[in-house]
Amino acid sequence: MRRSGLFLIELVIVILFFAVSCTICVRIFAAAKLFSDRARRLDTAVAAAQNAAELYKNSGGSLAQTAGLLGAELSGGTATLDAGDGLTLVMADAGTADDNPATYCEIKVIDPEGETVFGITAAALTGAGYSSATVGGS
Repeated sequence: MRRSGLFLIELVIVILFFAVSCTICVRIFAAAKLFSDRARRLDTAVAAAQNAAELYKNSGGSLAQTAGLLGAELSGGTATLDAGDGLTLVMADAGTADDNPATYCEIKVIDPEGETVFGITAAALTGAGYSSATVGGS
């Protein structure tokens, strides 16, 4: 009788150890899944913003033409577009500086909570003799 009691105590300790180990592994896998989802959303946001910036500079700094190429809704100097993965691409015309031949466009990708996932500023050189554009991001 005494031997079976010790065996049961050892068995309970081993089962408890495996239960704790299993709980830790599940938490690690859940954290890895969240990290992977965030990375995928960031990749989607960067690709959408870079695509919009390239279209903006290639359209000569015209937000209306860029919105048309992207299929975005244009209202009041702001274009919005579904970027996929629950993200929204927002392009806002930032205008021009006084003695600067460039037009600027602020491009943001926001999540459903309204947080900015990625932002980039596109500049298209539109003055006399300019035909190229630059893109810079953060």
